[in-house]
Amino acid sequence: INGTAQFINRTGQTFQTVPYSLAPRSSARIVSASSSSAVQTGSVRLSSPAFAVSIFSLNANGVTVTQAGVPTLPAGMTFQSYVENGNTIRSGIAIANPSATAVGVTLEINGITTTLSIPGNGQTAQFVNEIPAFANLPSTFQGVLRMTSSAAVSVTGLRAHINERGEFLGTT
Repeated sequence: INGTAQFINRTGQTFQTVPYSLAPRSSARIVSASSSSAVQTGSVRLSSPAFAVSIFSLNANGVTVTQAGVPTLPAGMTFQSYVENGNTIRSGIAIANPSATAVGVTLEINGITTTLSIPGNGQTAQFVNEIPAFANLPSTFQGVLRMTSSAAVSVTGLRAHINERGEFLGTT
């Protein structure tokens, strides 16, 4: 399989396109040339139907603190995710819009509803309690976040934990 991987920033601008080639029953590593120690958010779009797992890492002082994988999932219009808000555990979501036009994504938790506008080819990634409508969720909240949109989007959930040493650990 031959194709390209597009690295797209939050606002929907492609900042790098990398070609790739996969032999049968093999894997490949595709890395953005702008990989650095700075926190980066965005999305990656593959031009072929290859199944992929994206790996993100957090390094502190040259030591990998946490690492998690995100499998390729089809875009859809309805999603649900278990979410928590607590002293050491937080849930987050990342929503990517693969279309060229902006799309509104409606989020609902516990009867509270809000809509996020995701720019064409753009994305957003936030902890649930950072979304203004959900800022006042109880500090020990556990529930289901429902997400719907009028156009297909891609969604990834994140669970973050601050361990006893104060390190940020994350998984999808």
